[in-house]
Amino acid sequence: MFKTKEIVNIALISAIAFLLSLVILFRMPNGGSITVYLVPLFFAAFNNDLKTNVFIAIVTATLQVLFGGYVLNPIQVMLDYYLPVMFICICMIFRLNKYINLFIGSLLAMVCYVISGMIFFEVPFLASIIYNATFFIPTIILNLIIFALINPRLGKIYESYQK
Repeated sequence: MFKTKEIVNIALISAIAFLLSLVILFRMPNGGSITVYLVPLFFAAFNNDLKTNVFIAIVTATLQVLFGGYVLNPIQVMLDYYLPVMFICICMIFRLNKYINLFIGSLLAMVCYVISGMIFFEVPFLASIIYNATFFIPTIILNLIIFALINPRLGKIYESYQK
């Protein structure tokens, strides 16, 4: 199914994303935080194929759930962990400008958080948007800036590694 190099790639990107999710720059009182964990996921979305990115999303979300996830039921876990990471990792399917794809994938991730807030935490629609936008929009912007700064050089290194 996967070559050894691809398995290492999946494990490495997932581990880096998980570890960066533990570095919290700002924490909201009822869940959610500003972190830089999206940077390796953005990198994966930019530089890997769809199959690899699906596995990166699954492994990353599983690590988040197993090591500190807030679990109410399987649907909430899908909305708060698996689908947001999946939308980011597979955002290149939109075939637009790469940075626009990352932004769209990130906004779809936020939609998952908003829906989860409404359904499982009984937060009204507008309040859920405001609450989630408070931490996730800055997270998106911060991660896009960092990614734009490091990707040109890191992408070249990664390409040479893939050969």
